[in-house]
Amino acid sequence: FKTAEVSFCTCRNDAELAFILSHEISHSVLGHGAEGLSHKGVIEFLGLFLIAAIWAVIPNDLVSYFLHRFTHNTAEVLFDYPYSRKLEIEADQVGLLFAANACFDPEKAAKIWTHLPNFNVDDKVVEYLSTHPCNERRYETLSILLPTAHAVWKEAKCEEEMKKEVRSFQQSMTDFLKKAPWWPGSNQ
Repeated sequence: FKTAEVSFCTCRNDAELAFILSHEISHSVLGHGAEGLSHKGVIEFLGLFLIAAIWAVIPNDLVSYFLHRFTHNTAEVLFDYPYSRKLEIEADQVGLLFAANACFDPEKAAKIWTHLPNFNVDDKVVEYLSTHPCNERRYETLSILLPTAHAVWKEAKCEEEMKKEVRSFQQSMTDFLKKAPWWPGSNQ
């Protein structure tokens, strides 16, 4: 998978790394790849329809070329970028819930957006010319979802499960060491 905005060395803890991985998995689970292609196909069809209609009136290759560039760039800024930002926010939200369900602290996970470097100095303005929301918007969106993520985290009974796992590991190690001939106090 590709995650252009985040280098794994910028993750400060396991929860942040789990969130990034969950975010990318969310894109796949939610079918964003196919959904994005479908959306782009509809937009391109409408653009070609417009170009064909104008070309029927002004049949000039140069006009057609510039009209194609204009409709393509306009559609990108007006339709593709906002749609892509919507999918990114959706993947953030589902990814946070996935990470919480996997016993990673959602509060720590969401904070990744507070320390990642901005893409540009004026991130909120540049956001409208980008496929990804600005970090501040992403953090605000996840902050609203934190109560739900905390409920998922608690419902996963992470602390109880971890204590069970630790007890089970301790018991396994004790049993193993009791059987090991080289361990002092072994039964062998």
